[in-house]
Amino acid sequence: MPANFWARFRSSGSVPSGGYALTRLLVRYFWNSTLDLNDRSGFGNPVDVAPTPLIRVHRFAQGSPTVRMHLVQPNEHPIPPTDPTDATATNYGALLDLPFAIYAPLDVSIVFNPTNVVVLNPVQLSDAGSNGAGSNTYQWDFGDGSSLSTVASPSHTYTTPGTKTVTLTKGDHYGFISTGISRISVTDPPPTNLVASNVISSGATIGWTIGNSAANTTIQQRLSGASTWVTAGTVGPTINTLALTGLSSCSSYDVNAFHVNAATVALSLFRTTGGNSACAPSNFTLVSCSDTTIKGTAYRRYDVAWTRGEFSTGSTYEIGQANTNHSGGATVIKSGPSAKTGAVLGPYSRSQSQLLYFWVRHKLSGGTGPSAWVLLDNAPENPSGACF
Repeated sequence: MPANFWARFRSSGSVPSGGYALTRLLVRYFWNSTLDLNDRSGFGNPVDVAPTPLIRVHRFAQGSPTVRMHLVQPNEHPIPPTDPTDATATNYGALLDLPFAIYAPLDVSIVFNPTNVVVLNPVQLSDAGSNGAGSNTYQWDFGDGSSLSTVASPSHTYTTPGTKTVTLTKGDHYGFISTGISRISVTDPPPTNLVASNVISSGATIGWTIGNSAANTTIQQRLSGASTWVTAGTVGPTINTLALTGLSSCSSYDVNAFHVNAATVALSLFRTTGGNSACAPSNFTLVSCSDTTIKGTAYRRYDVAWTRGEFSTGSTYEIGQANTNHSGGATVIKSGPSAKTGAVLGPYSRSQSQLLYFWVRHKLSGGTGPSAWVLLDNAPENPSGACF
């Protein structure tokens, strides 16, 4: 019988001829005679004339008590000096001992192993609750739409991340049912530590630290600023590198990596090279002009800027000047490391009208592999005219 349930006791049998009616009998119950023979909480009243004086109810805690029932007619007297309330007196009335097994009520307590559940990795589920009367039945609902399981401790693999609601319905020998619910977060730890190596004009090798050892890894790439991702490839669970091919030279690329759920954060990872030539700068623009007078002569300076194109060690920039729209005739007027992206040109006399063409380019380390020239604003400047 489950603990904390109410038990109903009713005596039955017969009394000797000429004895008292069953409604006039004294019934004493000792709720656990194996522990306390002096527990008289179950005593009846010998003059009780209620319709059912032989019925008693009691609620038991878990354990193995023995209920003692003592049935006495009112005209019976114990042999002196026995106390009629002495629980050990057996020389009068009728005595019956009833042993009971009181077990814990049926309940459910769901346990996950491991507690950190990762998508595509098996998790063992078990129940740590009381089994009630035993001979248990089980029905597991894993909360992901998969088939139910009827084994006591199933193993399950989730194929999608997210919060799952697991439900266990457990029954026992007497048909009692208990249901337990537990929610668990199934995670999808992403790859981390993305790096690019072996970067050339048309490709690179991407490496990463695996986040989920049971899952494949997918690498996506796109030109920086583009809105559409291109899947570069998918590799197995134990592989942590992938070669990207067919890339455009002198271009910056975003890369992301994921196991199950597509990544949502772009990583600006690398820029391809120009091969044997430096990558050209871009966006060569006039920022402002400044005019000044030196010894009565007006002069103009040009503040220019550009976007760096070459990032290799030891690379440089050059600014050339020409009087025609032909870069081949340009004279280098400024140079420096490629990390520099701006310069001030001049001064140029404003007393005569002249067309000035300014160009910028990059070179590799040692002055080799010059890139193409890029014209300032695709137009000449005239110091005697307006700035813009």
